[in-house]
Amino acid sequence: MSERDKRVKAFEKLMRGGLSSTDVFYLKNQLMAAGFFTAPASTKYHGNYEGGLFDHSFTVTSSLLSLTKRMGLNLSLIHISEPTRLGMIS
Repeated sequence: MSERDKRVKAFEKLMRGGLSSTDVFYLKNQLMAAGFFTAPASTKYHGNYEGGLFDHSFTVTSSLLSLTKRMGLNLSLIHISEPTRLGMIS
């Protein structure tokens, strides 16, 4: 399995925790078309490797979800992804 495929699988697993299968499928396809799973996070700083953008975003999202759970806050993946799903962020 390629590194890109591993990232896509990790994305699907994380997103299934709070989104419908349809939303996960839609977001995954939009992100794949945009090159999100292979793009670097930067051209010369941390994450400046293939897949760095996803790796950084995945780490931030995972940390945010862990923090909200530990602090007893009511935040779900749907809140995080809603602007993207509604086309507010492209």
